[in-house]
Amino acid sequence: MSSFEKNKKKAQEKWVATEAYKEYQEKTKAYSADKWNNISEGMNEILSEFDLCVKKDEAPDSIEAQSLVKNCRTI
Repeated sequence: MSSFEKNKKKAQEKWVATEAYKEYQEKTKAYSADKWNNISEGMNEILSEFDLCVKKDEAPDSIEAQSLVKNCRTI
């Protein structure tokens, strides 16, 4: 089982009864494998950039960090 599938299973177990999870399921039910791969790749890139911010001691409210937060919302 891939790490994505493991994380998906954990999320389902923890959040399946919530309204937010139901909304997520509705929003993503038609996503293809390619779409999920693109999302995963995009998030991995952003997380790597967040790691660089931490190593550079960037403040959470810095322009660079906030730009990454905005990028998360567009994936």
